[in-house]
Amino acid sequence: MLLSNRTQLPIFLLASALLVGCGPSEPVATETPVEEAPARVESFTVDLSFPEEGADGAFTRHSIVDGPTAILGTLESHYSVLEEGKSSHAPHTHRAEEIIFPIHGDVEIYRGQWEDIEESRVRIGPGQFIFHASNHSHAMSALGPGPARYWVMQWEGGPTGAEDHILPPSTFDYRQVPDIDAASGVGSEVLVDSQTPNAGRYLGTSIAMASGATIQTAAKDSDTVLITLTSGIEINGEALAQHTVGYYPAGMEFGVENTGGDVGRYVAFEFSK
Repeated sequence: MLLSNRTQLPIFLLASALLVGCGPSEPVATETPVEEAPARVESFTVDLSFPEEGADGAFTRHSIVDGPTAILGTLESHYSVLEEGKSSHAPHTHRAEEIIFPIHGDVEIYRGQWEDIEESRVRIGPGQFIFHASNHSHAMSALGPGPARYWVMQWEGGPTGAEDHILPPSTFDYRQVPDIDAASGVGSEVLVDSQTPNAGRYLGTSIAMASGATIQTAAKDSDTVLITLTSGIEINGEALAQHTVGYYPAGMEFGVENTGGDVGRYVAFEFSK
């Protein structure tokens, strides 16, 4: 009789009783996904024979590359076409250092005040390029004749940049053909050689080569970006048209030959630690 009158515990009380003294449950381990680092930019060549106008007819930008290299945190390059009388953008700044390299047509560069250098407007054209320092205000407009076509290269995040070595905003001229050495058939002129906050060493060189001259194949400890000024330049057996941009990462072997009948020319930019 007593057994038949045993009190029945409600289900929720029974469940609670079973949990008494069990202690806290062990946390479930979760793995935080690790983002893969972007792949380094590989060697490439790009002929700057892009269409002159885009959909809006005023400003067109053609991307070439954007990514990390063996030396730089980011190397970005593009080619733009800007209608005569138009501006590409209002004055702005960016962390990246930058060069603007006109191919056709003159441009006017607005440069904001930089330390003790007053703001100014500078006219440049083919045969010249301009350097914008990190976080320096600048803008550009096309002066003509016709649309301005220009190559742009930006870089940032180099591993050994020095804040106390800041190359000021500068204009460089490579119109003068370097004297060619009679023995090697090669001539060069250093245009810029400086440390910057975003590059351990930034070196720009104008190079001229006699017909048939060669520069021996070798690997450099620098990233090299070059732009051909003439046809006839051949690198590792690849013939480059005039106004072709080539990139050769640090450690890659490459050699140069002028297979044309006239003096061949190009400008090379090197970034090293």
